Amino acid sequence: MLHRIRLELTVLAAVAISITALVFAISDDGARAVVADPGAGQDSTQIVSSEGIPNGAREVEIIEFKYDPDPVRVAVGTTVVWSNSDLAAHTVTADDGSWGSKYMAQGDVFQVTFDEPGVYVYYCELHPPRQAGIAGASGGDKLVVGGGGHGMQGRIIVEECDLCNK
Repeated sequence: MLHRIRLELTVLAAVAISITALVFAISDDGARAVVADPGAGQDSTQIVSSEGIPNGAREVEIIEFKYDPDPVRVAVGTTVVWSNSDLAAHTVTADDGSWGSKYMAQGDVFQVTFDEPGVYVYYCELHPPRQAGIAGASGGDKLVVGGGGHGMQGRIIVEECDLCNK
């Protein structure tokens, strides 16, 4: 019986190590990278390393369960690069689901080039925004606050102008 429990624990540990290795895979140049799955016809997303940040890109740091700065105002055609400086894993996911990163460990980076003007709301799938509202109750209205957690959300404001990135 004791031998069987040890064997099961060993197998579970091996599986956990394998999954961890897959999630935190290291790219060929030794820098962590994040793969994005862009939808057809959406803004371009790609793998980047900290050494591969394009000139003129705007950087957003993920730190202490926040996107910093927020909001970010950019011109059409600007690339925004998110880097995770937090100890926790995070994602950068468009509110409408049109683009998003995979789980980003500390040191991972992700980028999107915004080719159309508009306001792009994004959030962390692991720490979604808190939801609040008014719900009817038998004794009158009451405030309902749900979710808990950290509630990470940010905005990219894309405009047709030359001074937006300054």
